Amino acid sequence: MSYVTERHASLIKKIFVGIFVICYLSNFYSHFSSIDSFFSVDLRNRVVGARLMALDKNPYYFKWDSTQPQTLLDPIDWCGIKNNMVTSPPSNLLLMRPLVKESFRTISFFWVIVHYLFFLIIFSGAYVACKNDFSRTATLLMGTFLLFTSQWRESVFMGQNHFILPAIIAVCLATAHTGNRNRFFYLGLLFALLIWIRPNAAMIFPFVYCSYRVNRKLLIAGSGVGITMLILLTFFIHHQQYWVEFVNSCKDWITYWTADNSIGRPCYFPEIVEGRQFRYGQLKPADWTTQFANITPLISRKTGIDLPLSMLSISCITAYLLALIYWGKLRRAEPGDGLMMGMLLYWLFEICSPIPKTTYYYTELFIVALFMASMFSQTHPSARMLFTLSVILLFTFFIPANLILSEMLLMISLGVYLFTKYRKGQSKKNHPADQPGVI
Repeated sequence: MSYVTERHASLIKKIFVGIFVICYLSNFYSHFSSIDSFFSVDLRNRVVGARLMALDKNPYYFKWDSTQPQTLLDPIDWCGIKNNMVTSPPSNLLLMRPLVKESFRTISFFWVIVHYLFFLIIFSGAYVACKNDFSRTATLLMGTFLLFTSQWRESVFMGQNHFILPAIIAVCLATAHTGNRNRFFYLGLLFALLIWIRPNAAMIFPFVYCSYRVNRKLLIAGSGVGITMLILLTFFIHHQQYWVEFVNSCKDWITYWTADNSIGRPCYFPEIVEGRQFRYGQLKPADWTTQFANITPLISRKTGIDLPLSMLSISCITAYLLALIYWGKLRRAEPGDGLMMGMLLYWLFEICSPIPKTTYYYTELFIVALFMASMFSQTHPSARMLFTLSVILLFTFFIPANLILSEMLLMISLGVYLFTKYRKGQSKKNHPADQPGVI
């Protein structure tokens, strides 16, 4: 009977592989061929920032005027603020430097290709970590669903880059599941790269470090080597000042978003930018403002109460430390689950941030959705129910704020999965025989 079940599972998996490949290629063709119908407004500020960096100009506080070339114009840069719309760290701008001499139209087409390559990395990281054909089929099904989400479409056409974080996490997940004895050194290198590209992702690292049977010496060595190399690179190419300006710009954004007054509107609405017709807002759903996933504006809109930023910060830090202590005491907490626990806390900090968390941020959680799909048959029934409901809500646009509700249910289902999996586990100190072999 088990032979028949496994054989049927293998056949079903092959069918879903075919469906996934067809959907992947057709979606890529559709988006690639349609990119001229949209203006990738979020890609624009990153391209402008990279061009400014190439010219040794300040990428975070530059303000365009008619005396400047149009290649440096960001049409949605806001008046009334001293910094501009470039919010990516210098590492991201540096990685885009090879593209700055190309036309914005060419870069927009190239960015669609980058999107789909990174989607494949995210999917593959979860897929190779699957233990059986049932899990692989569920992952294929979830991957197919994600290709048709409005968040993915919005990310592609707006030219976002939130796919980088889940892609590196996916590679970390796959690396953690290999039998390579140096895998923790490679994990350390990957985390160094992740933190360089997405500094606030550093909060994920401690949960991997505190997981069970982790070679912590290799993990620290890998991250130490990676961070040292990236710091040396920063000073070698004289980019340290850009990091200072980036931090200052982040502080300014927090100040703007916590202020009572409006932070302004775009200064320019040109009809043509670098030969392309400027369009803005055509991707936003009708209830776009209700899809902001932040706790602060949500409570403010519903109750009129403005939560102090200090209170939210203290609450998040306390929750983070308690979660880390809990994770460190768990028996047999796996490194892959440590990555997901870190993602859960990373998300918690994001929704408590005063800076708006919009719909395309969901692409950061693609790896979580794929992970939960791969664990679907192994999770608690309540986690399966929450996860299934979160997937349904992704496509029920007639329900107000369906996207934020879906996101929250996804992360709650992850929390339920982790809690129920380890709730019977006792602390390591009570089980000396189960102590990690290498620490």
